[in-house]
Amino acid sequence: ANQPGNTNYTAAPQVTQSITIAKAQPRPLTLSANPSTINIGGTSALSVSGGGGTGAISYAVTGTCTISGNTLTGTSAGTCTVTATQAADPNYLAVTSNPVAINVGVTPQAALVLTASPATISVNATSTLNVTGGSGGGPVTYALNSGPCTLAGNLLTATGVGQCQATATKAAEGVYGAATSNPVTVTISRLTAPALVLSATPTSVGFGGSSTLSTTGGIPGAAVSYSVSGPCSVDGNVLLGVSAGICVVTAHQAETNIYNSVTSNAAPVTVKERATTFSYPQGAATTGRPFTLTPTTSGFTQPTFALLYGNLPAGLTLNPATGVISGTPTGPAGTFDGVISAHENNAYDAALAVITVQTDPTDIPTLSEWGMLLLG
Repeated sequence: ANQPGNTNYTAAPQVTQSITIAKAQPRPLTLSANPSTINIGGTSALSVSGGGGTGAISYAVTGTCTISGNTLTGTSAGTCTVTATQAADPNYLAVTSNPVAINVGVTPQAALVLTASPATISVNATSTLNVTGGSGGGPVTYALNSGPCTLAGNLLTATGVGQCQATATKAAEGVYGAATSNPVTVTISRLTAPALVLSATPTSVGFGGSSTLSTTGGIPGAAVSYSVSGPCSVDGNVLLGVSAGICVVTAHQAETNIYNSVTSNAAPVTVKERATTFSYPQGAATTGRPFTLTPTTSGFTQPTFALLYGNLPAGLTLNPATGVISGTPTGPAGTFDGVISAHENNAYDAALAVITVQTDPTDIPTLSEWGMLLLG
């Protein structure tokens, strides 16, 4: 400052005062990234607002990104954190922005499509799994999710009846993440059972006779049952002739976890009228002594016996269950004959029983008997 002199004073010495002017504090610098989520290889544009002056804007980044100018590029999956700084100029101080986080994700693969060929198989058969689509060079693996199957590589093998479900996964590679396919279902049906062959031995039986049933082939280890039409019955694997006619037998095996049910060929068995024999030997009985006359029979199982006509000696009776004539003759002496029948269902026969009764020679006549003899 200067002050000139006047009439009373001379001019004052000049005085100098220095004033320091500081740079201004800029407004807050706000950083934004658009978009805030990118894939590997994708970019996000950085922009700022606020700050002050003409200072240059620079960016700093940490994480899985690179930056060129104001463009951020994702290099691998993860998170990038970016800040912006405006340099100082003659009038304003430098200023740093808020940090901004950008998520870097993998690039989705194209749809991975899984197919199974064939889609319907029988037990123990195989189906091949194949994929189309996907992206990148990651390897493909297969997984069995459920069902009665085994999986080796891409080959599915059925172990039982039902449905098996599988999926495929293509691993991440480069910019691409892992991809999982659609689930695929393979339907498993039972196998056609091997032919069941039935035979009956013999194929012709008499009334009340039997034939043995046997099978070959069919479902290994499965139980066999039999059904019959006609005048027969079945007990286990034995066919019994009930009456004359033709019986037709079939064998069956129920379905298992592997095989469908199976029915055999029809096996006919002829039941003929039963050929029977029935006879009594000549009988010689003595009065007062026990006597038994047993018949000979064949072709019967358990017949019933009856006296049709004629007479049996006094003291003798017929057993209806066995046909045996027994007892102790009481006399008189003589020859007696009777026709005896044997009957069982539709089997019938008859025999003549001839019995001669004599007086016991050791018997001593009484006086009255001697008198009768003499008179005679």
